[in-house]
This record gives sequence, C-alpha cells and structure tokens, in this order.
Amino acid sequence: LILFALDFVVIAQNDMVGPQVLQLDTIQMKDLKLAKPAHLVMDTISRQLFVSDPGKGSVFMIDRKSAEWKEIFHQKGTKPEFIALDQNLQIIYWTDKSDGSIWRANYDGSS
Repeated sequence: LILFALDFVVIAQNDMVGPQVLQLDTIQMKDLKLAKPAHLVMDTISRQLFVSDPGKGSVFMIDRKSAEWKEIFHQKGTKPEFIALDQNLQIIYWTDKSDGSIWRANYDGSS
C-alpha cells in the first residue's frame, strides 16, 4: 500500500511479522519535481521504488534505505506510464502512452 501526501511519501508494507511503515519524509515532492506521477512499483529484493511521470517524460528510482532518488530515464515528448520489473536482472520496463512503445533500462539507467 502506498499513500501520497502533499509533502511526503509514506510506504506501508505487510511483512510476515507484521506491518512495517517507512516514512520517506526527506524526499520532498518538490525535490522530485514530479509533474503527473502515474505508476509506482516496488522491487522487494533491492527495496527500490520506481515512479513514472508522463507529464515530465521521466522514470525515477527512489532508494528506500538512503531516501535518495535518481532520474533513470528522461526524454522529451515521451509519456512513460505503466512499469514492470525484472527484479533478478534489475531491469525496468515501461510503456509509453504517447506512441504505444515499450522501453527498458537497467536500474542504473543504462540500456
């Protein structure tokens, strides 16, 4: 379950021992400069959160441990939307709603 507030992101995850809540209040929404966030996916192995933003043409990765974020993809004119992960190979896939194409990148942003 992922909840958004105006100034911070709260991530709640059910673990086998009970619910765990991690508040990433150091990641301010204005710091991410999101225009229209569309889709969120969590890599449960590496504990990375991925956010697509078709309004900006970007895909972001947020490290849950360090609360640091990185723009792993940006291209003007694209509209990244739905995200899928290959957690073992650390590859992110996303659809581009501007032309129906499917893109991919490694977690470090390389192709």
